[in-house]
Amino acid sequence: NRRARFYTLTTAGKKQLGVEESRTARVAVLRERKMAPRLLAIVGVMPLTANCAASITSQPIPVPDHALEFFIAHIRSNVTRDIAALRPPPVGPAAVRQVLSALPSDGALQPTADEARALAALGPILRFHERDDVIVIKVIDLPQAVIGLHARAVLLISRPALGILTIPELQAVVAHEIGHEFFWEEYLRLRERPERRSRQQMELRCDGIAVVTLVALDLDPARLVPALRKLTRFNEQLGAMAEAEYYPSLKERTEFIRALSQHVDSMASSTRTARAR
Repeated sequence: NRRARFYTLTTAGKKQLGVEESRTARVAVLRERKMAPRLLAIVGVMPLTANCAASITSQPIPVPDHALEFFIAHIRSNVTRDIAALRPPPVGPAAVRQVLSALPSDGALQPTADEARALAALGPILRFHERDDVIVIKVIDLPQAVIGLHARAVLLISRPALGILTIPELQAVVAHEIGHEFFWEEYLRLRERPERRSRQQMELRCDGIAVVTLVALDLDPARLVPALRKLTRFNEQLGAMAEAEYYPSLKERTEFIRALSQHVDSMASSTRTARAR
């Protein structure tokens, strides 16, 4: 078992991979808990960007033009109005209750005071997408640094993710996760039957939803890039980087985020100027 071998590495091997022995021991304990496999399956733990090993063994794919063209075609005059036209209706209260009742009974954590302050900063993101009364946020007990939208109803955030991300970075990643709801059927299909190019294109479009969201709220969309880097590096140290080839490289995402930010910012500036008149 590959995962089992990872946790039986010699001390020298752990240092070579850059994994602290204390962290490895903590991961091993958490994985033994019954809730860990279920939570991992629910969140769908995967890397947020392709790692170095993946880029060596696969031919780099340029930033898909149609990902940028999608937003150029749909974000044309008023950022808030145009993104609202793309946004799907929210799930109903009954569906949210059903999703919550199906979650593992253990594994949820009580946020610390610092974590609660960070989670409170997600309010503007959820309100912008009219999800503040829909999506429930839960801090979960996992060794990986992960953030995932489950069943369009629950935002699952692991404690390590809260620990390594700044508030602007957390806002950026959550805006990306909300982006999955815009392409939910495609997202589910690609999780069941992964297609490399299609998955990369979809992830870029979710980045695009994050960019639109952050620019509309006068937040910095560039914060998504260091957030992705931090999450990827943290999970690389735990060996939790399966399916990295299905994600765009950090370089591709950086270029896409920069290009789309310029377009959306120009649209937002035009909207603000029109309002001032």
